Amino acid sequence: MIAPLLRARPHLLAAALCIGLAGANLARPQALPVLFVALAAAAVAVVLEGTVRLVVVAVALAAAGWVW
Repeated sequence: MIAPLLRARPHLLAAALCIGLAGANLARPQALPVLFVALAAAAVAVVLEGTVRLVVVAVALAAAGWVW
């Protein structure tokens, strides 16, 4: 389960950004709290490794796409 996820990481990260951009069509968030979540997730991703880092970076990209 983990190996295919790591192998498809460029697609996962692109999909996370697209999901965030699509989410902006559904609801407009207040920029500051969601931007804080994106920055916090990116900061936490620096100290993590492996699949957990990939998931946290995907969350950061989705949040950034939602605000963008």
